[in-house]
This record gives sequence, structure tokens and C-alpha cells, in this order.
Amino acid sequence: MKIKEAEQKQDFFNKTLVNWLGILCFILPLAFCFDTYDSAQIKINLFYLGSFGAFILWVCSLIYNRTSFFSKKNFYAFFPLIIYALYIICSFVFKPYHLVRLESFTRELCYFALFSVVSLGLKREDFKVLLKYFFASAWIVLGYGLMQIFDLDFLFWKNFFGNRVFSTLANPNFFGSFIVFTSVLTLFSFLIEKKKSFIVLFVLAIINLFFTESKGAWLAFAVSMVLTSGTYIYFFAKTSKENKNKIIVLSLLLLVIAGIFVSYFSIKRMQSVSFRLSTWRATWDMVQASPLTGTGIGSFEVIYPAYKRPEIFYMENIHNIETQHAENYYLENCAVLGFWGFGLLLWVFIYILKQVLFKLKTLATEKRKDALLLAGFALASASIYVHNFVDISIYFVSTGFFLFLFNAIIFNMAFGPFESRISAENESGKLFFKIILFWALVCIASIGFYIQADFWQNFLHEGHNMFFKKIYGLLFIALFISVLFVFIKVIFKVKKASVCILVILMSFWCLGCWFQFMSYVYFSRATGLAEQRNFNSLGYYTKALSLNPTMIKIRNFRGMMLSNRLNLFERIDAFAGDKKSPSNDFKRALEDFKYAEKQEPNMALLHYNTGSLYLKYAQTLNNPQREEMLIQAEKTFKKALLLDPVYDNIYYQLANIEIVRGNREKAIYWMKEYLKGPEEVKNPEYLKTHQENEKAKKELQQLGGSL
Repeated sequence: MKIKEAEQKQDFFNKTLVNWLGILCFILPLAFCFDTYDSAQIKINLFYLGSFGAFILWVCSLIYNRTSFFSKKNFYAFFPLIIYALYIICSFVFKPYHLVRLESFTRELCYFALFSVVSLGLKREDFKVLLKYFFASAWIVLGYGLMQIFDLDFLFWKNFFGNRVFSTLANPNFFGSFIVFTSVLTLFSFLIEKKKSFIVLFVLAIINLFFTESKGAWLAFAVSMVLTSGTYIYFFAKTSKENKNKIIVLSLLLLVIAGIFVSYFSIKRMQSVSFRLSTWRATWDMVQASPLTGTGIGSFEVIYPAYKRPEIFYMENIHNIETQHAENYYLENCAVLGFWGFGLLLWVFIYILKQVLFKLKTLATEKRKDALLLAGFALASASIYVHNFVDISIYFVSTGFFLFLFNAIIFNMAFGPFESRISAENESGKLFFKIILFWALVCIASIGFYIQADFWQNFLHEGHNMFFKKIYGLLFIALFISVLFVFIKVIFKVKKASVCILVILMSFWCLGCWFQFMSYVYFSRATGLAEQRNFNSLGYYTKALSLNPTMIKIRNFRGMMLSNRLNLFERIDAFAGDKKSPSNDFKRALEDFKYAEKQEPNMALLHYNTGSLYLKYAQTLNNPQREEMLIQAEKTFKKALLLDPVYDNIYYQLANIEIVRGNREKAIYWMKEYLKGPEEVKNPEYLKTHQENEKAKKELQQLGGSL
């Protein structure tokens, strides 16, 4: 009886873990939330919750089974990956701007956790279960994409990218990446099971791919299909030479067709091509500045603005956002990790590829279906890496989650089975277990109650998305009860104090994920109010910042609103972030801007906002205090000008400083400087933007200058 009960418990852990990951595969591509600043923000939180939860479940199963994977053989198998992971950790620890880079580093840690669970904790039969969940999601995603093609989209983001479809992935390029790896997995699944439904799904994927108009996705699709054909011919084909030639011709024809589409969409949107080329040149400058160890994991968006080419501002025609990634995964790795880090990444690639090819050759003759499954996941992973020669989808969890999932499956199938050994049982005292159990249940109950109450009170309120919020409410209850049930059941199955501690840790992780999600909800509400110049937005900005201090951009937004209000009466304003000491809007805004500048010193808009604050405050003062503020404003605007020499408002503000000083000649100089255009810009089309700026001409005319 005891043996049977142990087997049932072991089966419970395996089934729970597989279905946990399967549900994550299903829900992650579908999830979105209109009430957050970024509609796809919920994907990040689900990924954090799902990957860390899977890791905790797996560790609990190891504790129950008294299993350990620490062995010399396993260490050698994982050695290149361990070295790479340690390098990533050192890259975070020993480089500056930790707060703004924390989110990227946390994501990497979750990827490592996911990789560990799947590569060590699952079996080959489990991968087929995960595929079923994935394909169930793919049918919905591609079906919704088809609705967008026929202009039947019923959601509020309808036609957000014009005629380009993006389904639930929130971006046509991310959707394109999803389509490409889905089509690869669909082909190999068809070769395994011969189901006609896979053919329908593949055709549906191609139709959606065309309407994404994604050049990079078409490139990745073409390369993937050529690699698929080559892999099938070399490892699996038992046909005549004539049939093999047909497959080769078909794949080459597909490559030509894809090349035509890439050329067509490139000509249609040449600006996106120019944008990438300019970004790559600037990124290479970053690489040359710190070639060996790079600037640190997650630092690209912090450092890159110092190297950003002026032509980017003309292409984007906006000055209020910063480029987050290099549009090339490999070039960005060289920039943030240096040649040492990039070399380690290549080592890992080659190490795994070599073993995959060896395993394919072995399995193709002995276990054909397993070989096809391995090849499918390997080429699906390859399609993402190919796409990200010209894209950034790998940095977002809608693609990154599946990439690491596929890589873990590949590693499991290519290097496994791994050694495991049974360790001696270490029983804790019953009294100690009962004490920890009590606190675990208290944590689960109190954190669960808080999240539920916060959800119904602060998220589910009347608004234009009420229908979707009610759906979210039902899904949230179901998800909450399921997670609660799983972890309480785990506690009572294992009955160990260590598991109770892990569940407590998981509870606080859930709370952290909830805080991050709600911070984006409050940020979204604040931004909506700020657009209406409603100063009630300050309360929401402060709430968002209290829940997620790593969101440095909130400091900039809140500082802008305080600068606009500029109430100089000293008082304690909790909505504006005051805690104990009275303050005024100038001090509050300056504190926000200076705090943000420490973490993001190369943000041109931040310096512009700080300069505007100094200038506005200067006009409330008398000399010599006024001149002191004007000097600070001038210094700050010149910092902004170095980073963004295109923004006309910087020139206007520098001219305004001289007008306040009574120096009309210097004010005229700044307006002429803008009309002339930056020296480093040679493109006459870009320079015409300056020369034909009516506002600048009018300002110069009023100052009495001549063109």
C-alpha cells in the first residue's frame, strides 16, 4: 500500500508540473490587458508567476522523492551553460545602473529556472502533452489573426498597425515570430502523426504570415523551411533521388518567394530598413567603446541613447521614447556582454548543436518519432534565432518563453537521461513542521485575501473595458483557486518544513507579481489623466512607484506633472510622494528628475524636462537667484542637445533663457542654429525639416533676425 501511495504522489507531481507548464503555454500567447500601460504586460507577470511556480513545484517533487541531480556526469553536461549563467550574474553585479536593469536580470533568472525544470524534470512523453496545449493556443491565435485580416476584430486595438495583423501578440513582428516557429512545429508534428488538421494549421499560419508584412519573419520562415528540408532529406528521407530533388527544388522555390516578399515589404517600408541600419551602426559604436565585458546585462536602453544617431529622430518623428533594443540579438549581446560574453554564447550554441546532430543520427534509425520531435523543437528554436538577426522579439516573453522552453526540451532529448540519486531522508520534528505549516497557511490566506480584495477594489471598476474586466474577474478567480489548491495539496502530500518554506516564498513571489501588474495599471490610469492635464494623475503615479520602484520612467512622468502644476506652497502632499517633511512642487519634481538621471543619464527627454523645470522656476525669482536657475537650465538643455540635436523645443528653450536675460542676439543665434540643422546631419530631406519649420521661422522673425 505504501509503495502504491508513493507512486500516486510521484504521479501527482509529474502531472501537476506538466499541466502547469502546459497551461502556461496555452495562456501566455492569448493574454493581454487593456488596463495596463503596455497591453502585453500581463504576459510578463504570468511568465514570472508560471516559471517560478514551476521551479518551486519541481523542487518540492525533488524533496518528496529525495532526488538529487548533483553528479559529476551532469555537471560536465551542463558545464558550458553554468559558465554562461555565472557570467550573466557577474555582468549584472559588477556593472552600474542596477535598479533599471533589475527587470531584465529577473527575466534571465526565470529563464534559467524554466530551463532547469524542463531539462531535468520532464520526460519525452511530457513534451507531447506540452505540444497539445501549445497547438490549442495556436489555433486561437491564428484564428483571431484571420479575423483581423477580414476586418472582424472586435477589440479596441482594431487597426492599430493599419492593415498589418498582430493577433493577441500585440505586435506584427512578434506575431510573425510566433507564426514561424508554429509552422515548423506543425510540419514535424504532421510527419509524426499524419493528421490533416496540421496541414490546415500550416496553411492558416502562411496566410497570417503574409498579412503581418514582417520582413524578418519571412526571412526566418524561408531559412527555416530550407533547414527543415535539409534535415528531413539528410536524416529521415527514405525516398528516391528524384523525390529528394523535388524537395530541394521546392525549398529553393520557397526561398525565392520569401525573398520576393522580403524585398516587397522592404520597399514598402524603407524607413524601417534605414532605422535598423542606423541602429546597428550606433550599436557597433557601443561595442567598440566596451569590447571585452560590455556594458552589462539589460543596460542597452540606458547606454544606447548616448550613441543614437540623429537620423533616428527624423525617422521616428518623436522625441519622447528611447530605443530599448538593437534590432539584432547578436550585436546587442556583443554590446551588453562584450566579446567574452558573446564568445560564451557561441560556445553554448556549438556545444548543443553538435550533440543534437549526433543524437538525430542515432535516433533517426532507432526511434524515428523521437528524432522528428527533437528536430522539430531544434528548428523551431533556430527560426527564432534567425528572425532575431533583424528583430527584438527574443527579448519579450511571448517569444522568449517558448525559446527557452524549446531549448530546454532540446537539451533534455539530446543530453538526457541525466543521472539522479536518492539522498538520505532528513526528517524534521513534527512540532517544527506544524509551526511552519501554520505560518505557511497564514501567508497563503493573508496574501491571497489581500490580492483578491485589491483586485476587486482597484482593478474591477467601471470603465469602457468592463466586459473584458468581468471575464478577467472570472479567470482570475479560477486561476487563484487553482494555484491555491495546488500548493496546499503539495504541502499536505510532502509534509516537510522545507516545502512549507518554499510555499511561503512562492506566496510572496505571487504578491510581488501582483504589485508589478497593478503598478502598470496605476501607471496607465495616471497617463490617461495626465493627457487631460488632470493633476489627480499624481496620486496614481505615486501608487505605481510605491508598488514597483524599478519603474524609473514613472519618476520622469510624475516630475513632468509636478513641473506643470508648480505649486510653490510648502506642504505635505502624500499624492505627490511626500512622506514626513513638507515640500513644494519644484523640490519634488527636481528630486524625481535627479533620481531618474542617476539610473538613466542618457535620456534626452529627462534632461529637457529638468531644464524646463529650472527655467519655469527661474521666472518666479529675482536676481541673483534667477540667474543661478537660468545657468542650471542652460547646462541641462545643452546636455539634452548633445543627446538629441534634432528636437526643436530644446532650441526654443535655450532661446527663451536668453530672452529672460535680455540677450536677443544669443536668442537669435539659437533659432538660427536650429534652422541650419545639426552639423552631423547631411541628408537634405532631413535638413528641410529644420529649414521649413514655420514655428522656428516665426520665432526668428519676432526676434528681429534675418534668415
